[in-house]
Amino acid sequence: MIIHEPTTLLTDLLLAAFGGGLAWRLRPARHAGPPARRWWSRALGLTGASAFVGGTYHGFGPNFSPDLAALWWIATLQVISLVSAAMAAGLLAEIRPARGTGLWAGLIVGKFTCFAVLAVFAQSFTFAVIDYGLTMFAWAVAAVWLRRPWRDWMLAAIGLSAAAAAVQQLHLAPSQQFNHNDLYHVIQAFALGGYYAAGRRLTDVTPAVSPRDP
Repeated sequence: MIIHEPTTLLTDLLLAAFGGGLAWRLRPARHAGPPARRWWSRALGLTGASAFVGGTYHGFGPNFSPDLAALWWIATLQVISLVSAAMAAGLLAEIRPARGTGLWAGLIVGKFTCFAVLAVFAQSFTFAVIDYGLTMFAWAVAAVWLRRPWRDWMLAAIGLSAAAAAVQQLHLAPSQQFNHNDLYHVIQAFALGGYYAAGRRLTDVTPAVSPRDP
């Protein structure tokens, strides 16, 4: 079997291992720790899974039928949407609004469903970037507004993710042997380190109670 894009396969697999390792280190004890941290651990684990699925697609997908390769790519995009949903759930758990939690949870599910369907019909990585970017924008706003201990690490990681996305979308590559996807993976690895550091600082904040609440 021919290995296509070997550097992309290698960098994706390294990113998968790194993301999985960070998720394992961040995981709280059973039913312990802030809920936001549990979601953040899941998000890092799903990031590792998306890198593995995407890397194997780049490395081995062209060896199979176009229909199977297309399903493989759709799965990659949908796992990225799961990453975005898990990160959004982490934000909801961190903020823990006194009211409207069900509405926000519904919006998270609705956004995931929308982009999962787009993955089937459009099969464009651009939509995965938009999905992920919307969640990162929400985290950036929360970081600036709330000023919690994870703020600086989160903003640094979001900045690195934005840089990685720009490299990938603009096809900025140092060479043909190390293309834009490979550079994207390297930058994203540094972003994952920032997300892990931010995740360790996520808090367990009890929502404020209105005087009219029972």
